[in-house]
Amino acid sequence: MDAITTLTNAVQLQPTNAQARYNLGTAMERGGYPDQAKQVYEQALSLQPDYPKAREALARMAQPAMPIPRCLCFRTDIPIILKRNTGSKSFLWSAHGVHQL
Repeated sequence: MDAITTLTNAVQLQPTNAQARYNLGTAMERGGYPDQAKQVYEQALSLQPDYPKAREALARMAQPAMPIPRCLCFRTDIPIILKRNTGSKSFLWSAHGVHQL
């Protein structure tokens, strides 16, 4: 059973429990269901108007989301070096490619 299903069952068992609704809203928000999450946070606040976590969640959701870049671009004039050891082999990543050490 996933978190949303489990928490939906918890809300059905305790329909006046604001914390259960907040937890369901959090699972929905993290699961990619922002409209449903907002609705459940509002329900939590209707049950307990002074519930700070639900109020903070709604305030956070009211802010515009930052756009996700379609790609990451690296500057080749700045050396970026990452070293990774994988067992007996070591690799070096830089702007000029991957090299086995």
